[in-house]
Amino acid sequence: MGNYYLLLRNGTMETIKNFLNVYQENDKLVVETTNDSITFEKNQVVMHGTEDYWVKVLELFKCIDRIMYKRINSSLAKAVTLGYLFGKIS
Repeated sequence: MGNYYLLLRNGTMETIKNFLNVYQENDKLVVETTNDSITFEKNQVVMHGTEDYWVKVLELFKCIDRIMYKRINSSLAKAVTLGYLFGKIS
């Protein structure tokens, strides 16, 4: 029993406390808690999962960010080097 997190299409994050189970029923996503069950339209939910899932998603985003940062830095270094060389030639 813990928290369950849903990222919705409108950009909001829903936190469901006392999470027990989640299942799909037709076009709906049903999240069961100790007190009741909460239903979301399946097409409105972008991503959903427990805290462990979201930790992995954030690690993935950090890796992508590092790759993009390295790519930008290497492209910038190439552009500066080429600019310097073209400046020397002309």
